[in-house]
Amino acid sequence: MAARTDYRKILAWGAGIVICLAVIGIAAIFLSIEVGVEKQKKQAMARFPGRDPSQALIELVDCEKCSLPERNHAVWALGQIREDRALPVLHKHFHGGPCDHSKFVCQYELSKALKRIEAAPPVHAKR
Repeated sequence: MAARTDYRKILAWGAGIVICLAVIGIAAIFLSIEVGVEKQKKQAMARFPGRDPSQALIELVDCEKCSLPERNHAVWALGQIREDRALPVLHKHFHGGPCDHSKFVCQYELSKALKRIEAAPPVHAKR
């Protein structure tokens, strides 16, 4: 009987550890997203000073002189913060074709951002 009790204790501890690791992993993912969004906001505000963070990101997406990776990161950040004001600019750059990262803003990233912003009901509260 004692061996059976030990087996249950080990199983309970193992399940507890797995659950704790899953919670920590999910929290780390959310924290990483938050840090990434803040980084993109700061970079956009540095490039377009005097604007609020969301407006700076929108202008970065629409900036023809800016690099495509910068613009793609701005699209991602706008999708994460679910910025309604970005919809006209995102739709302007979305053609729905295959991605050509050497010429255009990433169509896949644009489609994800558009879906996230236009989702009803919202995926989660706005930041």
